[in-house]
Amino acid sequence: MLTGIIVFNSNGIDNSSNIISDIGKSLTVAGISIDGATILSIDDINGFKMQFTYYFNNFDNVILLNDYNANFDINSVIADITGVLFCENKISLKYAKEYCEKYGLYNIADRCKTPDGAIVIPNENGAFQPYYFTSHGVNVFILPNTWKELKTILDYNVVPVIVKGLADADNVIVYKLFGDDDLVQKIEEFTSDYGDLMLLKTTSYNDITAVFVPESDGFDAEIFKNNFECDFYEYIYSDDNSSLAEKLLYYLNFNNFTLGVAESFTGGRVSSSIVKISGASAHFNEGIVAYSNDAKMERLNVSEQTLDNFGAVSEQTAKEMVECLLKANDFAISTTGIAGPKSDSTLKPVGLCYVSAGVQGKIVTKELRLFGDRETITELGKNNALFLAVKQLQQLS
Repeated sequence: MLTGIIVFNSNGIDNSSNIISDIGKSLTVAGISIDGATILSIDDINGFKMQFTYYFNNFDNVILLNDYNANFDINSVIADITGVLFCENKISLKYAKEYCEKYGLYNIADRCKTPDGAIVIPNENGAFQPYYFTSHGVNVFILPNTWKELKTILDYNVVPVIVKGLADADNVIVYKLFGDDDLVQKIEEFTSDYGDLMLLKTTSYNDITAVFVPESDGFDAEIFKNNFECDFYEYIYSDDNSSLAEKLLYYLNFNNFTLGVAESFTGGRVSSSIVKISGASAHFNEGIVAYSNDAKMERLNVSEQTLDNFGAVSEQTAKEMVECLLKANDFAISTTGIAGPKSDSTLKPVGLCYVSAGVQGKIVTKELRLFGDRETITELGKNNALFLAVKQLQQLS
């Protein structure tokens, strides 16, 4: 897998070199190397044509840091080489207008053109809205040219796309795991014992994709997989590129179960992640967001005594939420917690959460102490609930 970068030097050659170095560091964390990097003058249309053509014809991923100081039409060159058609992108225009209105900048509607079918990456730190598209099997990323805008985009958008693309290849080994940074380090240490194996990885709210690429014909994949699964069994939820929600539906289908979900602090995100998947209606029966204590009592039969004695954020409440849903469903999931930034009236700590899942007679509830801002805690809570449910269903299958 080859990745090439093109940068224009309108901000100075040293700055361009530093950005390439910073990009390299971000990609290296995921196991992705930079196989070619080019710095061009904003006047060098011929150099851009030649270098972009070379990367597009020979590499798997092309990263271009866009620069509106260029003295030629970059989009026209990209269109000619890739065969894509550029048109105004309403999503890009929406985010660009929001940014410009917020900071009193000029409208850049003329800069909101992307190839048809391109995926826009919302950029809160700049007017230019980056995007990526795939043409002839090559991923092309058009990104902003300042590190302030680039860092988050690389970690949460570019790296996952590259790793996911490789995970779909035939000659690789893929595992999906759930765990924190310590688990990532353990995976790296495990892989280091195999000299002929390359590891690429990405993580999103403790949801880890590990892609192993054999680098020799003599690599024994079966021995590696047996050893890896033995060491990491409790963290693995899939041996292919399935998401947590996809694996949940797989096991619901295997057991012919219906599912009910009751959520508090995750606000419907568990249900939303499930119904995004085609065919979810065959097993997903209901999702209830019961945010207040009154809603928990009225909709989920959580007893007033439980709320008085233990509070809404408690193991007992999470379990009663599941017990109520199991009256009409084969399997159920619940979440309750404090996402912050402030605690509730009980003064329990921000980040204290409970997730629960199970069937009649076998409900498992887990206490979590999560850290981060409100968004991070909510996403971590959602993923923890899905992972707990998948592991419970694996044991039943």
